[in-house]
Amino acid sequence: MQAGQRVRGGKFFQLFLARHLLIEIEADAARNGLVTKLQEAMEPYLPGRTPVCVHYRGEGACGRIRLGARWQVRPSDALLARLRELLGGESCAHLEY
Repeated sequence: MQAGQRVRGGKFFQLFLARHLLIEIEADAARNGLVTKLQEAMEPYLPGRTPVCVHYRGEGACGRIRLGARWQVRPSDALLARLRELLGGESCAHLEY
């Protein structure tokens, strides 16, 4: 390895080994074009190998939906940061192992 180069394998494997990306959405947040904004945020990270699940919580219902294969992403810190910005916090988008 040349001077100035670093290996960040731990972070790579951490992202690579994720079972899925979980996005948590409250009913109130699902308005005002959120679905379109989520789609736009994820498109640069498609196609990928990591499935995306959405956990939706509404007044009378809640549930987890696994998005289709077309929405599997290549997880990254940038993607997580953008999703968290859209959804309002770190707990709203995270990788599950």
